[in-house]
Amino acid sequence: MSKMKPLEKLKANFNMNTTEEIYFWKSEWERFNPSDRLCNVSLPYLAFRFGMLAYFLGGTIYNMYCTQDINLYFIFLTNWSFTLQLIYTALFFFRLVWVRWKRENVENRLFSSSAVNPDPSLPWAEKIIWVGVNLIVVVPYVVTLGYWMFIFSGSFKDHTTCEVASDLIVHAFNSPVALLDVMVMAVPIRISHMIFPIIVGFLYIFFSGMYEVGNGQYAQGLEYIYSMLNWRHKPGMASVASVVGILGAGLLHLVMGWGVYRLRVFLARKLVVGGRGAGRGNLTISPDDVTTNEARKGSNMAFDNPTLVQDSESGLKESDQLETKSLPGYNTFSTEAERITNKV
Repeated sequence: MSKMKPLEKLKANFNMNTTEEIYFWKSEWERFNPSDRLCNVSLPYLAFRFGMLAYFLGGTIYNMYCTQDINLYFIFLTNWSFTLQLIYTALFFFRLVWVRWKRENVENRLFSSSAVNPDPSLPWAEKIIWVGVNLIVVVPYVVTLGYWMFIFSGSFKDHTTCEVASDLIVHAFNSPVALLDVMVMAVPIRISHMIFPIIVGFLYIFFSGMYEVGNGQYAQGLEYIYSMLNWRHKPGMASVASVVGILGAGLLHLVMGWGVYRLRVFLARKLVVGGRGAGRGNLTISPDDVTTNEARKGSNMAFDNPTLVQDSESGLKESDQLETKSLPGYNTFSTEAERITNKV
């Protein structure tokens, strides 16, 4: 196989149709077979996703209750971030409810479809959730770091109890909850998908500038949304802050997104799999590794052909030719960690 060009590598890495929807239904810490026709959403994972939704729904209601001027609620990046997390967790939870109901009440009775969609395209619901995953590994951290480093006065002395609690919910606990989410899910995170939080960053910068041009209303006694985005009196500083923010978003995605994802896979392999993947030859496969539509047909593992595997850092590489019979226990693959490429 000829070496891929950088642009081809980027396109292959960005392609959202090379991961199975089953990785959106399961936790990294659950054992499951990606080719199991009867695979379903587990109740513990569904309960976890409900807990995530409950936190952001309750936090949003409480934050709105504590807001002094509700008309200014959506001019702040904090509330953009928390609302995005609410929408993402709601979509994720209700999608899993639908999948579980459908599997229990329709597909399992009729045996009419497999756990993995035979269509090579990832369903749109999972694609939207995947975009949300890439947003929650960046935007909450921008909010947390920005607030405590540049906005917080250093004391809660002049704050009401309601304001203190609201500050902690949306500025402090939002990031650890996002980290917990990424550590529990089985959804892969790809470097090329950092474009999604960067787009949100550009949108907010554009909004803050247009809000200034349109003489928008600000909090009492202020002439800006955030002091570092004071476009009217300090456009130079606002421009520098914008560039730093965009670059920081990319770095956060690399560290708190892709880096945490790889850490999760590493820990799951050590703590859950216990090294048993060594008995499956030199090649194991993760949802990030499968890059051909052939791998989505039949058992979803292209064991009967030379297998193309994708590594998030280096693009595509050709593996040794493997046949099903050369992989004892090939149909008992469990967590994504057991399917990650062996780089000996």
